[in-house]
Amino acid sequence: MIVALEADTGYMLRVLAQNYPDTPGLAIKDYWDVDDRTLVFVADPTFGNILHFNVGAQVDLDIPHNFWSRVEGKYGNGEDASIEAAVNAIGYCL
Repeated sequence: MIVALEADTGYMLRVLAQNYPDTPGLAIKDYWDVDDRTLVFVADPTFGNILHFNVGAQVDLDIPHNFWSRVEGKYGNGEDASIEAAVNAIGYCL
């Protein structure tokens, strides 16, 4: 699913499953070569809504800012199914 999304759109999507406070922090930026065309999708159940997004500058220009809060609100209250549904929604929008 993610490989197809990246091939179809030219964006890089990375999914990080973490549980605060056990997080990799900024180390993922270098490890994944995060750039302006990268979307980092953080799934963390610590604070209720498990979905959080960090978007690169180019992604931010191409997708309305309110899209991310809508995805968080619609899919952020579950776990496995939420992650898959959010990735599908992102792929559809891109």
